[in-house]
Amino acid sequence: MQTTQNTIPTALTIRRLLRLKGYTIRKLAMELERSTTSVHRVIYGVSRSRYIEGRISEILETTPNLLWGYK
Repeated sequence: MQTTQNTIPTALTIRRLLRLKGYTIRKLAMELERSTTSVHRVIYGVSRSRYIEGRISEILETTPNLLWGYK
């Protein structure tokens, strides 16, 4: 897994991992009934949504802490 400092995956890595699981930002947004902009902003760390972060974490079988480096 490509990572930045402290082994936190980059947004592009998260997108690639989602794609391997069959998800695009659009598909995920439709499933969550959220806008593609909202999902994009969460993936890139511009904004936070525990709901979106939680679903992405479930899909990738990890935790939000490992994906975004939250404490």
